[in-house]
Amino acid sequence: MILTVIYCCVYATVIVPAFVANGLEVDLPSSPTVGLKSDPRPELDQQLVPEIKQQNGQSRSIAVFPTSSEKAVGPENITQDDLDLRQTFDLTNEQRQAGQPSQWLSKIFSDAMWNFVPHSKSKSKCNLQARLYQQHLSNNTHWAIRMLDASLIVPSGIIAGAGQQFGHPDQCIHTRVPLPDFRTKYCLPSAQFSPYKDLYTDFYNKRTQDWPPYDMKKNVWDFLRPRDQLIRFTRHSFSWGLCIPESCSAEDIQTSLNDTLSRAFAKHQIHIQVNLTELQCYSVSEEKMCLVCTDSSILSGYCSSLSTKK
Repeated sequence: MILTVIYCCVYATVIVPAFVANGLEVDLPSSPTVGLKSDPRPELDQQLVPEIKQQNGQSRSIAVFPTSSEKAVGPENITQDDLDLRQTFDLTNEQRQAGQPSQWLSKIFSDAMWNFVPHSKSKSKCNLQARLYQQHLSNNTHWAIRMLDASLIVPSGIIAGAGQQFGHPDQCIHTRVPLPDFRTKYCLPSAQFSPYKDLYTDFYNKRTQDWPPYDMKKNVWDFLRPRDQLIRFTRHSFSWGLCIPESCSAEDIQTSLNDTLSRAFAKHQIHIQVNLTELQCYSVSEEKMCLVCTDSSILSGYCSSLSTKK
């Protein structure tokens, strides 16, 4: 406190008159940080270039970089961490200009699905129950969180060929919703994705040899292309478990998923197409159960009638 008072006195009685005598403009500081311009949350895509006035009346620009301490400072204060941050920023800009996705598929998918709510063009009951589900999600209501938790939100292992990711079907269909005529339904939609041609042309021109040793320096799309042999895994598609209100039809869900995911993936120049039929959905109140069989290459679904009607 004493040092601050002494500093302000010296600044007001010595430094300011000297600057005024030379015809320079001076901004009185509110704290002992003379000449430092800081932004508590600098935007990475903006170049902050402050100017200082010299005695000849001309202005000179000083390069200022985003830093790890979230302050815009002059070059004399830049650390190695700041340089690393700057390099990452430049690389991200180059990737964006080259049309490459700035996020991996799992992140794009999970961000879109986290707040996914189905809608219907013809069924008001579906829309009503979807809004109720969304409202109770925001309130952390037990049954709504159970539905969300039963769904697959973050896919993993896509590169390894883990194309069927089920979530938790039992938790979904056994969730009891304490609202009139509200039941849950478990569905297994499938999605196929591919980069825009401008993003990675070789995805459409070549086939990939799918056996080790893998070249870890190649673009990841090389390993997501359609296989050169039918017996190999298909890595550019996957299925996932989804828990939704039973009143929404498979067509409603497919349309809603395509609307939501297409917008999210298009921002990263990736095309995605979702498919879903009634045979890929199951609820306790129905007389059918969908069974999924998998081997090293084939995902086939079939439904058998059960005599377990309530």
